[in-house]
Amino acid sequence: MDSPLAAREEGLPTVIDGETPDAGVIEAALRPAGAERDCCGGCRAASIIDPLLHLRHAHREQRDLCERLEAIADSLPYPDAAECRQLAHDVEEALDRHHRLEDEILFPLLRRRLGAQSPLQGSIDRLMVEHIEDRDHAAEAAENLMRLADGCKRCEVDAIAFQLRGFFEAMQRHLAFEDEVILPKAEALLTNEEMAQLLADFRQASKRCADADMPARTLRPVG
Repeated sequence: MDSPLAAREEGLPTVIDGETPDAGVIEAALRPAGAERDCCGGCRAASIIDPLLHLRHAHREQRDLCERLEAIADSLPYPDAAECRQLAHDVEEALDRHHRLEDEILFPLLRRRLGAQSPLQGSIDRLMVEHIEDRDHAAEAAENLMRLADGCKRCEVDAIAFQLRGFFEAMQRHLAFEDEVILPKAEALLTNEEMAQLLADFRQASKRCADADMPARTLRPVG
C-alpha cells in the first residue's frame, strides 16, 4: 500500500510518521473525557484527520456479526446456546449505535455537500429506510436467537435459519454499498474542516452514550 489515502480506501489505519496506530490507540482518541471507553466503538486517532475510518471499522464489526449469524444458521438444529445469547445482545446494540452516527451526523453533512439534484440523495433516503428495516430484522433475529438459546423445542428451525440468512445477506449488501459508494464520496467531498467537525460530532455522540450509562462495546481489531 503506497499512500495514506490508499490505506483509508482499504479501511486500514493511516500510517503516521512511519507507524500505523494500533486499535487501542485509535479507540482512545475518540474516548470522551472521563469515559473508560468510547461506548460507540470509537476508533479514530486524533492525529488522523479522516474520521471515516471509524465507520469502516464499524462496518467490519458488522460483517463479523454477519459471519456469526451465518454460523448459527448453518449449525441448526444444534446451535451453540451461549453464542446465540451473546449474538442476540451484540447485533441489536451494534446496529443501533452505528446507525445513529450515520443518520444523525454523516448523512446530513453529506447531503449538504452533495446538492439537491445529486442522485445520491435518493440513495441516502434508501439507506436510512434500510436502517429502520435492519433494526426491525435485528430485533426479530435477537428474539429468535434467544429462543434457540433457551432450548426451544417447538421452534421451526428452517424458518429461523431463513430469517437469519435474509437478515445478514441484506446487511452485507447494505454495507457494501456504503463502503463502495457513500464513504468514498464523503472522502472526496468533505473538507478538512468538515472532517474535523465530523470527528468532533462522533466524540460528542460517544459522550452522550457515556452520559446515558450505556455499556461499552469491545473494539475488535481490524485484521
